[in-house]
Amino acid sequence: MRMTIFRSSQLAIALVGAVMAPTFASAQQSNMDVALASSWQAGPVQSPNTVRPGEYYAAPWVDRLGGPANAGLIVGTGDVPAIPLTDVERPLQSYERVFVTVPAGMSAAAGTRYVSARPGPMLQGLGQVMVPTGIVVIERAQPGQAAEARVVARFEPVQIGDQLVPMDPSPAGAGRPAAVNDGAETFVLWLKSEPVLPSLQSYVVVAAAPGMRAGDQISFYRPRHMSPYGVVLPESEIAIAQIVRVTPQGATALIVDQRYDSIEQGTHARVTAKMP
Repeated sequence: MRMTIFRSSQLAIALVGAVMAPTFASAQQSNMDVALASSWQAGPVQSPNTVRPGEYYAAPWVDRLGGPANAGLIVGTGDVPAIPLTDVERPLQSYERVFVTVPAGMSAAAGTRYVSARPGPMLQGLGQVMVPTGIVVIERAQPGQAAEARVVARFEPVQIGDQLVPMDPSPAGAGRPAAVNDGAETFVLWLKSEPVLPSLQSYVVVAAAPGMRAGDQISFYRPRHMSPYGVVLPESEIAIAQIVRVTPQGATALIVDQRYDSIEQGTHARVTAKMP
């Protein structure tokens, strides 16, 4: 069975991008109805736009061992409940006022935005997976106390104790990736939420390949192998994904087209289209 994701079905992601970065809002809206032209034979399935802000900021990434250096922290909530609650165990709500410490050396000026994240698994010999949970914007800071901020986007449950990292610009530019032959090989390191049957819009972390960049396309496949009858079986295509984030320790891809659900740790992939 083959499944294809269309950009029009990514309304939630597009809206999150608009909330997070108003400067992207008009471009996000104008492109909501652009479909991914998808053909396994015709090559790239990428739309004319590069990675969208919502896809980028919600994507897990592989950081240095131990996680980001000098990260900030969500240290409390501004809510004062009538009934006592265990704040550290309660998910923070959208637009809830929170108290934070900003990353060392970074700005605490009103309007500054940070991504909140929690540590994921350690990838042996590579680094620490970081899972974005949301975005907070600084509202006020006074010397000698935590800065006041507000939760303006949530990708996962946001909680006290989540780390804060700078909100880097999402990949800019536009264009279609061009099909390539004999692209760099890679393989699956980790799947977000570790689903039994990963499907469309699932994030997959793969080993970084030389020259890999946001917007590139990779194809997951099962290699040729010998059958019990001594006959070589051809390679089988499994799914197509778009690279949305790259670090020195790994790359994160979003599944955008799919024939089978058989993606797991160790699944082979190769770069099949490159951004200009």
